[in-house]
Amino acid sequence: MKITMYVDLWPGLDPNRYGLLATSQPPAKGHACRRIAFDVTIPDSLLFEIDGHAAEVSSVREVQS
Repeated sequence: MKITMYVDLWPGLDPNRYGLLATSQPPAKGHACRRIAFDVTIPDSLLFEIDGHAAEVSSVREVQS
């Protein structure tokens, strides 16, 4: 699955001192920042893989997106 991610860069931001976080659902863009968008491809198996089963569930099925 291809996902578009966004990072806001603020004036004076030093990525060597502060972490940058990317999101696929950005809030409103601040007037002083620059927003950068980039695409990442993540295998569907990592996004939709079932890690376990709840004991009270009688059957588990994969949900098709």
